Amino acid sequence: MQTKKNDMGVSPVIAVILMVAITVVLAGVVFLWAQSFTDQAGDDVKTLNLKVGIDSNAFLCGANADHAGVEIEVLGGTINWNEYKILINVGGSDIILYNALTSVDVSAAPLSANGDSQSLAGETVWYTQDTLTTASVTVGSPYTVKIVDIDGNRVAWKSENVIATA
Repeated sequence: MQTKKNDMGVSPVIAVILMVAITVVLAGVVFLWAQSFTDQAGDDVKTLNLKVGIDSNAFLCGANADHAGVEIEVLGGTINWNEYKILINVGGSDIILYNALTSVDVSAAPLSANGDSQSLAGETVWYTQDTLTTASVTVGSPYTVKIVDIDGNRVAWKSENVIATA
């Protein structure tokens, strides 16, 4: 008695269905992977036109006069400071000078001449923090200042090598 050997594997119809299903799944995975790159830049990026300086001179922060400060001049447009937090990197760590969400105590509130939290072109605001003392800022040393969009948690503006002046 001889047995019949079956060489057929999978029927052609099932093979086509499997290939189409695998292709659809792979296309979906590639689509989701590629979409993750565009999610980061999906929102409109606000352009900030600023000039930043660091002054190591003592000025008031509460009742004390031993703090350095960051001076931000708005060169163009209008900035709503409630949308941003401002950081300076000192000694390898970021010091938050202003954060609208957590009401970080600053010596100079980010208010314009009309008393609101917006700054127009030509206006200048000062920021400091209790931890930003004159001892922590060295004249002639470079520092990095970042302005971070609170909603997107992205750096909206950054300036490296801002030299502290006296």
